[in-house]
Amino acid sequence: MSDKLVPRNGAWWGAYNSSRNYGWDWGLAIKDFEAKAGRKLDIVYRYHDWGTTDNGIFPDRFEAAQMNEGYIVHLSWESRRYSAGQNVTWTEIANGSQDAVIRAAAERAKNAPGKFMIAFDHEMDNTDVHSADGPDADYVAAYRRIVDMFRAAGATNVVWVWTPMGWSGTRARLPALYPGDTYVDWIGYDPYNFYECNGSGWKDPATTFGSHYDWMHAPAQMAWHGEKPYILSEFSSHEDPADPNRKGQWMRGIVDALKRYPDIKAVQFYNSNVTHRSPCKLAVDSSSQSVAGYAAAGSDPYVNQPHH
Repeated sequence: MSDKLVPRNGAWWGAYNSSRNYGWDWGLAIKDFEAKAGRKLDIVYRYHDWGTTDNGIFPDRFEAAQMNEGYIVHLSWESRRYSAGQNVTWTEIANGSQDAVIRAAAERAKNAPGKFMIAFDHEMDNTDVHSADGPDADYVAAYRRIVDMFRAAGATNVVWVWTPMGWSGTRARLPALYPGDTYVDWIGYDPYNFYECNGSGWKDPATTFGSHYDWMHAPAQMAWHGEKPYILSEFSSHEDPADPNRKGQWMRGIVDALKRYPDIKAVQFYNSNVTHRSPCKLAVDSSSQSVAGYAAAGSDPYVNQPHH
């Protein structure tokens, strides 16, 4: 793989799995998911907040252990304090008032046992979450400030990921939200086949993954960003209540879809049921057919890299 953690061929196979039901043991949560997936993951995804307690400390002992076990660790660093229900605004981060938090994180990152990935405020274009965080220019300034401070501290082992939603409704904002090629190593997005749980039509994997990919690769968009590896930072599918086999077949189609979009170099299944929409059956074990389909997809050589 490259110094930016890009696989030589195919794509990394990964997931997010909440540790809530595992006594907050992140390592156990991943091992249990792997038992369902029928294989070891290449890349594991997790979220951290802006706090100075456990939620905000990274890499933690679980993540350090995973790095030592050969996993690529990918973290989303959120400008929120979960326990307090507070957002830290992009404006605050950009103006330097949060430098102590950034500096401490950079020192921890520098001493991590390996390279790892950080996305600052994934889905920054989600107005449900970030409407009061400041103008888009402040997101860019905050992102750049974080990266600059990490680099100045010697945390050159961090690979930087920029991850908007990938939704057509906010695409017009993305050029103004892009921090620039020197600050972005990977481009991410979060495609879902939500189907009935948000009132949309059924989309096969190629359509689910391809809409935003094709838009980002159009000449008009390539004018504001360079060639980058892509990561599906979150992805999943809802079940079809009328066809219990449909999600399983969707899972089996994942890798064929990835082969159509060769710049997608990593995928992370989002193994959780979204609770603010009702009901979204997104978890891998929403049905036995889903589990079998996902395991079959994960056995494809395209998503099995030599070092694993």
